[in-house]
Amino acid sequence: MASSAGGMEIEEVAAKTPELILKEAFDPDEGIAPFQARKLAFGMGIPAASTNAAVAAMTALARAYVAMDASLAEINPFILTKDGKVYALDAKINLDDNALYRHKDLASCAI
Repeated sequence: MASSAGGMEIEEVAAKTPELILKEAFDPDEGIAPFQARKLAFGMGIPAASTNAAVAAMTALARAYVAMDASLAEINPFILTKDGKVYALDAKINLDDNALYRHKDLASCAI
């Protein structure tokens, strides 16, 4: 899920402007396909020159989500610098408590 209305609660965006929420489902075994990430990037208004960087960030986020058995992984917001670079200004990941036995190194981080 992605939205150009970054920095806001997604529930608020969904209620007021649902057309700003973009969705791309992916198979966890395959990961998000580059064309799907590009579709999200273009849908959010990321300029063509910065799309590859956004695709790389979205692909990495999807891989982390699957690898860590997360129940949520988000970047909010992406920022675009004046020279066209894309950065994750803030990120959040929630671990699935039922999968912590597979991630003993992360179990101490879970609340």
